[in-house]
Amino acid sequence: MKLARKLTLAILAVIVAVFALNAAERIQRDRRALRDDILRDHRSLSRALQVVVRESFREDGEQRALSLVEAANQRESLMQIRWLWVTPGKTLEQLNASQTAHLTRGGDVNLVSQKLGMRWLHTYAPVLLDDGRIGALELSESLASEDEILRSTVLRTALSTVLIAAIASVVTAGVGVWFVGRPVAALTEKARRVGAGDLSGPIVLQQRDELADLAREMNAMCERLEGEMRARQQALAQLRHAERLNTVGRLAAGVAHELGTPLQVVGLEAKRIAVGRAGGAHAVESAQIVVAQVDRMSSIIRQLLDFARKRTPYPARLDLAELAERTAQLVAALAARAEVRLEISGAPAHVNADTGQLQQVLTNLIVNAVQASTQGGLVQVETGVHEGGAFLRVIDHGVGIAAEALPRIFEPFFTTKDVGQGTGLGLAVAHGIVEEHGGRIEVQSELGTGARFTVWLPGLEVV
Repeated sequence: MKLARKLTLAILAVIVAVFALNAAERIQRDRRALRDDILRDHRSLSRALQVVVRESFREDGEQRALSLVEAANQRESLMQIRWLWVTPGKTLEQLNASQTAHLTRGGDVNLVSQKLGMRWLHTYAPVLLDDGRIGALELSESLASEDEILRSTVLRTALSTVLIAAIASVVTAGVGVWFVGRPVAALTEKARRVGAGDLSGPIVLQQRDELADLAREMNAMCERLEGEMRARQQALAQLRHAERLNTVGRLAAGVAHELGTPLQVVGLEAKRIAVGRAGGAHAVESAQIVVAQVDRMSSIIRQLLDFARKRTPYPARLDLAELAERTAQLVAALAARAEVRLEISGAPAHVNADTGQLQQVLTNLIVNAVQASTQGGLVQVETGVHEGGAFLRVIDHGVGIAAEALPRIFEPFFTTKDVGQGTGLGLAVAHGIVEEHGGRIEVQSELGTGARFTVWLPGLEVV
């Protein structure tokens, strides 16, 4: 709604500015009209008095002439009239030298003065006498009526401006909210949902303007993005499954080795039963041994198949400590074949995540750590909670990673392993999975000192 308010304020500002300019122009026009009316009255009266006074000076003398001026002053209620003697070279009261000189040359002088807190308009009309003397009629009138009229004009203009501005603000606000505020709010909400990854819910604006065009473009953009995201998710799922199968292939040799011992036990016991050397209680004992070894082999194969199976991600409450134990069992055969010890430690750490995807991450990190270790080495898997975040940490004491390679280890198809030992996708896939869960992977390593990979995930409170 901020844009609608700005639009309303802008229109109000324009309205007020237009009315203010109009009011200023009207006030100046009214002032000029009032001033012209007063000056016309002054001019008419001064012209008549000039003739009468001059004739009175000529026929009846000075005293009679001045009494006529006083009588005229008595008759006028709004105007003051008095007689002034003009001495050449001497400046008259309220007039400057230039104005006085103009007066002696027979020209009228008009000016405005301030007296007793009021403004007055003065007109000086010269009277050139026959004996060479120069007099002047001063006609003075208060401009209080002019000020009152101007104040009334200002008040009426202000009230009109306020009334029209109020009406315009209501109309503009309504139009702005309906045609600008609501569409912009809908577009903002749509942009916020797109930023959060929600591309559903197209915007429908029942109007024909630029905002409606923008809404249509946003809907089309979301449709394109949704298609691209589906394709990306499918490609990513295939990539992750391919990497999972690659990890299964690396685990297969260890699993085969792990199955060798129970198969030999089953074969020996089966031969004893077949040749009749296990009769009675011994036959039961041999059968129990066979069942136990078959269960052991089934468990190993089931874990491998569960890891390799392609399935839809399903986030759920998960304890990273339990996940570490299960994953350690899965890779135990590979570690044993490489003569590397696995050590699992740490505290429970609960997160909301997909078990299969996190197991793929942890399996990849452990397998990498085993391959980086020398015979007799140690790979440590730690879990826990720190400052509200849950972590999985895999530590090896193997060859380490060169400093120049560290910035690139999460790039697809980048690998520091020998040809045929890695695809360069494991860490890239693990990095993507962790980021999708709202976490991050940190790595510290130096050549010859091993590597430490830490997966940080948003933790859950234990309930």
